[in-house]
Amino acid sequence: MDTPVNAPIDEKIRIEISKISQLPFKKKVEYIWDYYKFYIFGFIIVLLVLAGLIYTRVINPAPETVLFVSWNAGIVTNEQIFDLENHLQELLIDKNENKKLMISEMSLENENPTFTMANLQRIMAMVATEDLDVLVLDSEMVLELSKAGLIRPLDAILAEAKTMNPEVYNAINEYTIVSQYENNDREMEERIMGVSIKNSPLLEGLGFIEQDWYVSISSTTRNIEMIAKMLIALFE
Repeated sequence: MDTPVNAPIDEKIRIEISKISQLPFKKKVEYIWDYYKFYIFGFIIVLLVLAGLIYTRVINPAPETVLFVSWNAGIVTNEQIFDLENHLQELLIDKNENKKLMISEMSLENENPTFTMANLQRIMAMVATEDLDVLVLDSEMVLELSKAGLIRPLDAILAEAKTMNPEVYNAINEYTIVSQYENNDREMEERIMGVSIKNSPLLEGLGFIEQDWYVSISSTTRNIEMIAKMLIALFE
């Protein structure tokens, strides 16, 4: 018996069940496959998607990035960046927490202007979306990005570092760089815009060559405590 097209859903289900129950096993399988294979595929796809979501969101969620550092200056290798990332991860983040620190090299000193511009645009986008916390720059870039409004003064970071570790703060405070900064009243004033890390014991221990490097902060970051902890870790 064919199922009436205009029959109510419950009636259609009853007729289909009755029809299938009267067939031999092999015919049941063939009937179900012929008429419901697309529904079966759809159901399997939904199950796979749900399983993937449960795995990535509940069972094994991706770690939360709690500090993003953009390394934009000097001559460094991927191995050095990887080692520094791992050391700071161990020093700053509890291993039982599903969180991570990330350092990405985005050079602004490349001979290819297209490559440099692409990295600068990426930095600008990350500042706009509040995804970027720290930038490692040379002195010229500190001045340029300060003028562009991409970095801001380090007052809050230094104050937090002083509270956390006054002794290390004194070492940090010896290596600051001052630049012109446009305040909220549109007036230019000299403010601390970067901290030199060329004498960082941690970088020296990891084999970094002493270069003209400064830690500056994104103009939109709210990660004051974690950045202060990072500065202290670099100078302890």
